[in-house]
Amino acid sequence: MGMDSVLAVSAPSSINETLLVVFTGVLAVATILALFQDWVRSLIWHPTLKATIESRPPDCHKTSAYYGVAPNYSEAPCFYYRLRVTNTGWAAAHIVEVYATNVERRTSTGEWQRVERFIPQYLNWSLLETIQLPIIPPGASRHCDVGHVVNPKHRRNLDPIENDEQVPEDQTLLSLDVRPRPLRRSHLLPKGEYRITLEIAASNAKPRTAVLFANNPGTWHDDEAIMLRDGVSIALGSALTRSE
Repeated sequence: MGMDSVLAVSAPSSINETLLVVFTGVLAVATILALFQDWVRSLIWHPTLKATIESRPPDCHKTSAYYGVAPNYSEAPCFYYRLRVTNTGWAAAHIVEVYATNVERRTSTGEWQRVERFIPQYLNWSLLETIQLPIIPPGASRHCDVGHVVNPKHRRNLDPIENDEQVPEDQTLLSLDVRPRPLRRSHLLPKGEYRITLEIAASNAKPRTAVLFANNPGTWHDDEAIMLRDGVSIALGSALTRSE
């Protein structure tokens, strides 16, 4: 009888202690989650930027550039090369930028040599004349202008910043679409093979790096398919890799 009485009295106390421990643990976990909820959410809900480019419309295509004084404009055949930036993540990417950090040219020995006169600059978002894109929703893509090539025989009529007198008039110039265009014309790439390093970032996404290979053989073709095959071409050299 005495032992049964002791057990009957002590059992509720043991249960209360267990419940108190469980409640304290749950409260601690809830507190931690509350403090780090933004960080935990960012592990799952974040933008992921991916770059692609194909040698066909709409990434690369023939269009026209215009020069002269209104209403007497003249038309110059022109090819545009555009990088497609896609957000494959679960959250929208805000204030997205594409920055050209470095340009290298292949030497006669096959080595890559930095183009010293090139100034690192932002690229322009297609048709927007801006270096900052407000948003790329999840699953959406937007085009960024990498560069353009104008029919060489019209080059002298364009803005002087778009022409290099040292380049023969029958050879193409690849003009990188940087903003603003430097007066030293370091954005103009004459005949040759180039490696262009880009940094792609957003206000809520870490910078990522893309490498483009641009080949400018110096030849112009009016036919779109032939130009994109045998003329100036731009291709993605490697998949995007996270910057350290």
